[in-house]
Amino acid sequence: MNQISKNNIQNTDNYNKKFQDLPNIIFIKYITLINDYLKHCLDNIFIQNQTYYIYIIKKGITTINNVFKLLLMYTKNLEITYTNCQKSYVYYIEFIGQIGEDNNSFLQLNSKDATLFVYKKTIFDINNDVRKDYISDNLSNQLLGEVDSLIEIYNTILYKLINQNSIINIIKIINTDLQNVMQKLIKIYLEKNTSNGDIISNKIQAILIFSINFKQNNLIDYLDIFIKKLKKKNIVNIQLLKQYLLQDELYHNISPVKYINNIINQI
Repeated sequence: MNQISKNNIQNTDNYNKKFQDLPNIIFIKYITLINDYLKHCLDNIFIQNQTYYIYIIKKGITTINNVFKLLLMYTKNLEITYTNCQKSYVYYIEFIGQIGEDNNSFLQLNSKDATLFVYKKTIFDINNDVRKDYISDNLSNQLLGEVDSLIEIYNTILYKLINQNSIINIIKIINTDLQNVMQKLIKIYLEKNTSNGDIISNKIQAILIFSINFKQNNLIDYLDIFIKKLKKKNIVNIQLLKQYLLQDELYHNISPVKYINNIINQI
């Protein structure tokens, strides 16, 4: 098979009957993809208006995320998914780059056009026969669900970082602090091989809820402590966790460690 056929979404030889990679491997590949996208944005997107710049960056992540999940679901082939998602962010950034700095009022509309352009170049090429005959199965659904949960945690953190930092700083954080937190997340996920799967799923959900509902700027510092403390817990009361995180006054005048200890003791 030549290189073009190897990467062609329409080529049925590129579609697997079963997934050949574990969710943690797929998740790591997704992280690599988004990190490369952000570096590409830094080098190729030049928009002075910070509000529009943030919007464009986040819209690109959402676009890549959708392409990644759909290609993965239909092809069950991580490599072809990854390769075509690399193409997708190149298409997206090239499209945005043609808009120019003087057209900020049209950026939201044009970013939607950019997303549609990417979809036409990627997911619209999914083989029609495969799409028509696709039948989900329990194992595939479980794997995709686990991947979705891990990706949602990563994207939630990343969107908050984008709102609070420059792209240069985000790339630094991604390669240091966020990387360390994601490694801890993956370790908890991998405990499902030796522990009760429901307990691990509950912990992953708790990490997602914490990421969504934590309101302060230093999410990664607090999340790092939360994940460490979570390892010693069994089942987390998700509703109590949500309620505690919504009480802003509980952050004040205490250290991050004490704050997290208070949460762990309550849930």
